[in-house]
Amino acid sequence: MYQLYSGTSVLVSTNLMLTAFYHVRHRVVLMLALIMMLVVGIALPTANVQAESINTLGDAINQAGSQRMLTQRMLKNYALIGQSIRGRSAQQQLDESIALFDQQLVNLKRYSNDLETLELLANVTEQWAIVKKEFQQTPQKNKVLSLRNKNDALLAAANQVVLSLEHQSQTRTGQLVNVAGRQRMLSQRMAASYALMAWGFEAEIKPIYEQAYQEFDSALDYLSSNPTNSSAISSSLADVRQQFKRFTMTSQAADEHVYVPGLIDRSAEKVLKRMNEVTALYAGAFQ
Repeated sequence: MYQLYSGTSVLVSTNLMLTAFYHVRHRVVLMLALIMMLVVGIALPTANVQAESINTLGDAINQAGSQRMLTQRMLKNYALIGQSIRGRSAQQQLDESIALFDQQLVNLKRYSNDLETLELLANVTEQWAIVKKEFQQTPQKNKVLSLRNKNDALLAAANQVVLSLEHQSQTRTGQLVNVAGRQRMLSQRMAASYALMAWGFEAEIKPIYEQAYQEFDSALDYLSSNPTNSSAISSSLADVRQQFKRFTMTSQAADEHVYVPGLIDRSAEKVLKRMNEVTALYAGAFQ
């Protein structure tokens, strides 16, 4: 009798222990799964960066123009990381820009059947191989000016692709997509130049910053005066002008030789976002 009761007690106790064990294990598994989902969620913006497929010549000009912008965005983030400014977001932007440049280059090669454009894309590929390795390394102040020069060679190569595609369009719309897309590049070129000046290269970089600033201002006037602008384009350009004024005020607000590259980066990103919208609207006219 005692043995039967004892065995039953042991059995019940064992079952209770197993039930508790599985319950705890289930909660642990759920917790680990949640953590993994959060980790993956954080990683997704970088891991899944991809450019949309190219269906029209307007799309091609848009993506080729985006490559010009990415050269400057990568340099900007390299300089910010080197100064420990916005380190995590700057690293994510840099990684995303590298992935996007790769994908856009593939897209452009798939779309293009013009021999001249394909040759120009081959040159972009060659220049990209040179700078990509350096952008993937730890930023070093003593190498950044050399990298900037190599990166400008990549920018020039990417610009030739845009000009070739614009020439193929034989339309004013193609020109507008080019100019609007170039504004994206200039927004990042100003931010990159500012970050480099903050890193101690004011004498070498200030003329480049001032030139980019003037070119952006002039091109903004040109786009705003286009008589065929839709209401959506006009509204976005008006917002760009306001953002550009804030960018100017921020860049001039600090005391001489005191830089605020983090604030300038935020302002430039707002300009970039709006100019992306404007460029896409112009490119949509090819549909």
